Amino acid sequence: MLRNMLGEFFSPYVRFLIGAAYNIQQTLDGLHMYSSNFVEYDSDGMVAHSYWSASEAMFLPFGMLLILFVIMSFCIFLSGYVIGRWKGMVISALVICSPGLASLVGIIPRFSFVPDEYVVGGTGVLGEVPGMVPLVILALCMGWSTAIIGMDLFSLGERYRNIFDHLWYSMAIIAGLFFVGDNAASRIEKSLVEVSDSRRFAAGYLARQLRDYSAECRERGNVSHISCAWASFSQEKLIEYSLWPSVLYHDLGPKTTAELYQIGWRHLNEDEIVTLRREIQEGNNEKCPIVNLGNGVRQLSKPSDSCQRPPSEICRSFPEPLDGYDGKDGLTATLYVASECIVPTLVQLREREAKLIAKQQDMAKSKHIRWLFYIWFSILAGAKVANATVKTFDFDKRPEPEKRRLFRIVRGGLGRLWRLGASLPLLLWKSARLAVVLWRR
Repeated sequence: MLRNMLGEFFSPYVRFLIGAAYNIQQTLDGLHMYSSNFVEYDSDGMVAHSYWSASEAMFLPFGMLLILFVIMSFCIFLSGYVIGRWKGMVISALVICSPGLASLVGIIPRFSFVPDEYVVGGTGVLGEVPGMVPLVILALCMGWSTAIIGMDLFSLGERYRNIFDHLWYSMAIIAGLFFVGDNAASRIEKSLVEVSDSRRFAAGYLARQLRDYSAECRERGNVSHISCAWASFSQEKLIEYSLWPSVLYHDLGPKTTAELYQIGWRHLNEDEIVTLRREIQEGNNEKCPIVNLGNGVRQLSKPSDSCQRPPSEICRSFPEPLDGYDGKDGLTATLYVASECIVPTLVQLREREAKLIAKQQDMAKSKHIRWLFYIWFSILAGAKVANATVKTFDFDKRPEPEKRRLFRIVRGGLGRLWRLGASLPLLLWKSARLAVVLWRR
C-alpha cells in the first residue's frame, strides 16, 4: 500500500524528467557527444553485438537531471526562507509537492513527455515540444532560486539589477543573429531542394531518352553497338539517381563523367567513351539533322516526339570536346539523346549538392548551439523574474537584521559546528577517563 502511494506520488516527477532527458539525449546524439548506439563485447574483447536504444541512452541525462532536480528543490526551499522565512519554506514545499499530491488524489492526468519519434544521430533534430517544456521549467526555476539566494547572501541591490539588465537586453542582439542564421538555413534548404529537383528530372529525362534509343537499337539489330549496350545498362542507374535523396547522391553520385560511361559495372576506357559518344552524335544527326544554310546560318530540326530541346535547367553544362567540336552550339538544338549535356550536368549537380549539404550540416549543428542558448536564456529569464520578486517583497527596504537571512543561518550553523568541534577533544578526554574508572571498578 505504502509502496503504491509512493510510486503514485513520484510518478509525475519521473515522467517530467524522462521527457526532459529524451530531449537532452536527442541533442547529445545530434552533436555526436553521446550516441544511442551500444556495443557488446565477448570474453575475448571482440564485438559480439551492436544495437540502438534511445531509452537506454536516456538514463545518463535522466540521472543528471534527477540530481539537478534535488538541488533545485533545496534551492527553492531556501528561496522560500529568504522571501518569507519558515512560512515561505512551507509554501515552497507545497508548491514542489503539489504535482505528487495531485497525483495521489487523481486530479492530475497521466501525461507523458516521451517523444513519438527519436532520430538516431539526428544532427539538427531538437526533439519535440513536450520534451522541451520540462527543460524550460527547470531552467526557469533554477535561475530564479539561485538568483534569490545570491541576492540574499551577497546583499545585491539595485546596482546589481541594473548591471544584469545590460546582459538581459543584449540577448536581443544575439537573438537577431540567430534570426539571420535561420534565414540563411532556409535559403540553403531551398537551394538544395531546387538542385535536387533538377538532378532528379535530368536523370529521369535521360533515362526515358535512352529507353527509346535502346528500343530502336533492338529494332535495327544494332544491340552490339557500344552505345546501345550503354543505353540498355544505364537506364536503371539513372532511374536510381532520379529517386535518391541528396544525402545519398552526394556520396554515391558520379564525381566524373567517366563514372557514368560504364557497361555491366565496367568502366569504359577513353577510346570506348569516344566511340560511344560518336554513335550518340550520329543518332542525333540522323533523327534531328541540322541544315547549314550558309553564312553561319543553320536550320534546326523542328521539335517532335524524337527531337526535343532539353530544358536549360538540366542542360547547364557544356559537353566535353569531341573530334575538335566543343558542342556549345548544341545546347540550343533539338536532340534525340541529350547525353552530351546531361551527363556533365549530373556531375555538376552532384558537386553543388555536396557543397549545399556541407553548409546544411554546419547549419544543423548550429541549431544545437541555439538550443543551448535557449536553455541559458531560460535561466537568465528566471533570474530576471527573481529581480522582480525582490522588488515585490522590498528586499532593499528590509531592516539590517532581516537582510542576509541565509548568511545568518549559515554563520550560526558554522558557529555551532565550530563550538562542537572545539569541545569534542575535551568530551573525548572525559569519556576516556570515565571509561578507565569504570574498568578499574
